Amino acid sequence: MSSLNPAQDHYAILEVPREATYDIIKASFHRLALLYHPDKTGGAGRATDKMKLINVAWDTLGDHEKRRVYDNSTLSQFRVSNSTPRSAAQPTHPSQPRRQPPKTNPPTKEDLRTEAESQEKLQEWLQWERAQENSIHLFRSEVERLESDEAAHNLTISQNTTKLANDIPYWWNVLAPLSSRLSESQKSALRTQISAAEAAIRASGVQLARAREIVQQLHTEMKDRRTLEEERQTHERRARERREYLAREEEQRKYTHEAREKAEKKRKDDEAFARLYAHFESMRSKKEDGERRQKMRTCEHNMWWDKVDGARRCQHCSKPMHKFALQCPGCQTVACYACMKGFRSGCMSGVDDEKGGEESDSRSVSPDVSSYDASHGYY
Repeated sequence: MSSLNPAQDHYAILEVPREATYDIIKASFHRLALLYHPDKTGGAGRATDKMKLINVAWDTLGDHEKRRVYDNSTLSQFRVSNSTPRSAAQPTHPSQPRRQPPKTNPPTKEDLRTEAESQEKLQEWLQWERAQENSIHLFRSEVERLESDEAAHNLTISQNTTKLANDIPYWWNVLAPLSSRLSESQKSALRTQISAAEAAIRASGVQLARAREIVQQLHTEMKDRRTLEEERQTHERRARERREYLAREEEQRKYTHEAREKAEKKRKDDEAFARLYAHFESMRSKKEDGERRQKMRTCEHNMWWDKVDGARRCQHCSKPMHKFALQCPGCQTVACYACMKGFRSGCMSGVDDEKGGEESDSRSVSPDVSSYDASHGYY
């Protein structure tokens, strides 16, 4: 069975736990009604839809029998939803690492104190509202009773007046039997009832007017107090949203600062590692260069030099070679053709010779060899 849809969970709509009492549910309903009633939100569409859900949830949870039926129909579904393993609710495929948003800090003592004061004021308002509704109900019942008595007196006056009016002799009932006519005592009794009814109406009229005035006054007090309560809740809601916004901003600033510090630390670590790596690479290069120079000093270069394709630079005369170069298999020296001839003939001792020696060595190469190299394009 699928889990409960939050949009249809009446407890979630009224923002109360499933074990909440009737008073807690009613208090939450009044609070939400004050926040989302269309008259307070200008008839916004989302607020109207939210208010419809709130009314449906209150209609179900506010009635004991309906709530019992609803709980029985959703209890098993609620248990299945709560007992679902966490691993089953998560996707099986590995999730990609992503940047986690900043976590919200737990409420402070000041927040808890403010929330407690708000709940206390809300309970006071609900108790006063309940007492005011009871008073309105009592005086409204009194008004209905007085209006009912007044209607009964008016009916008595109307009926007795009709009887007296119909007893006046006219030409068509002169010959009527005397038994169907009212006696003087009956007429006097009817007139007495009319007088008593009129006196009762006058007496109850003052009470009725006073009761109606009290009912109107109670309604006015209820409206004014409700307006103040709505303003208080709106102010508290905005203050709470402001505090939450500032807390999120502060948490975001802390998160950004920590991320910036981590990035700066990582950058410095990378730079330090790069410097250390460059240092070791330089030491390794110097060591290899020294070993190569040592090999060049001891190498006789009398073996067949290998051809190395690609752009190179002669390690002796620094002449660029665009197509290929020659490499000694003994000391791995890369040289142009002319320098290779010098190495093999013994005119050059190595790449660490001084500039003067290099110039003299280069001058020792026969002209015909240089022209031969240039004409055949060896370098």
